[in-house]
Amino acid sequence: MEAASTLSRRTLADHDTARTTASDTVRGLIAAYQPRILRLGVLFSYLSVSLVLYLGWLSRGEQILTAESGLGYALGIIGGSMMLLLLLYPLRKQARFMRNIGPVKYWFRMHMTFGVLGPVCILYHCDFQLGSMNSNVALFCMLTVASSGLIGRYLYMNIHNGLYGSKSNLDELRRDAEVIRQQLADRVEFAPILLEQLDSFELQAFETNSNVLLRTLRKLFIGFSVWRLRMALRRHIRTEIRKQAATGRLPHTELRALNRSLRLHVGARLESVRKIASLGLYERLFSAWHLLHFPLFLMLVLSGVVHVFAVHIY
Repeated sequence: MEAASTLSRRTLADHDTARTTASDTVRGLIAAYQPRILRLGVLFSYLSVSLVLYLGWLSRGEQILTAESGLGYALGIIGGSMMLLLLLYPLRKQARFMRNIGPVKYWFRMHMTFGVLGPVCILYHCDFQLGSMNSNVALFCMLTVASSGLIGRYLYMNIHNGLYGSKSNLDELRRDAEVIRQQLADRVEFAPILLEQLDSFELQAFETNSNVLLRTLRKLFIGFSVWRLRMALRRHIRTEIRKQAATGRLPHTELRALNRSLRLHVGARLESVRKIASLGLYERLFSAWHLLHFPLFLMLVLSGVVHVFAVHIY
């Protein structure tokens, strides 16, 4: 009798553990698939760089810095050196002798940092103005490569789990989306319209019968569609919560928690659909970008060398 009772308690404990693990898994997925919002540090960095560029643009032509001497000349050397050091990241990934020198993510972080600070230094070096032919060629090559780098960063983030995460896998994304969809369906039986709109959006996002141009445009602008539907569904959730509150079946604290939980759950499902629908397109765009970015960088290096040679020889 005691053995049977002990076995029963163990079975119940195992079931509780399994439910807890499943619940933790769902919570982890909901957190992982929340729409990306710029972290405070990243947002501060963007604003700081924008402010520095704006101040430099306002003071252009006032001869505060000169490219031929002093701090202006030093900024040219520093900016040019940073642009050359961008080569270290691809070398770290490809060259055998560098494969054990630190984690790749730190080299990538350095690559992005220098890719922003280098052009800023060069722009201050030239006082935000055009100069001789060789300097103009180097300047426009640098601006082209910097713009290309920003585009590449955006594409990279759409095919990886964050900026420093692993590459997204379509099968894993689909499994995660199915878990999120099923869990949400179990929780909002009182709001069938909510599920109908989510299912309709998913069918539209994965639709393959339209022409290639229409499908491409839909995937490129799916982020806007997700944002618009998320706002509409949040309003719908608030309406349904008010209806539940009017019945008096649940306390207000529980209804507020349900409102927040459903909003997060809906956001996670929409984000999972967005990632699945757009992953293939962003992978192709990133491959095409990769083929173009490196030749542009080599052109920048060549134009920079010619510029430095011309300035110091002539």
